[in-house]
Amino acid sequence: MIDCRREGVAAYDAFIETCRERARPVVLTAVTAILGVLPIAFGMNVEFLSREITLGRRDAMVDQSLHRHRLGLGFATCSR
Repeated sequence: MIDCRREGVAAYDAFIETCRERARPVVLTAVTAILGVLPIAFGMNVEFLSREITLGRRDAMVDQSLHRHRLGLGFATCSR
């Protein structure tokens, strides 16, 4: 935004341009983090040695971790 203002761009236009530049990295980071947590959310367990995939197994520690991730991602995405 500072660079745009130095070039003589109006404050509103500089703000819109900065939002366009910053929106993509923020959204991509949030989406990849959420997709990375989905297997934990669904309780997916992948056993590579026995080649088994099980769903629905979660324990209290995973639930607490998932809750913290969800709150952290929501706060980080909304606060930028």
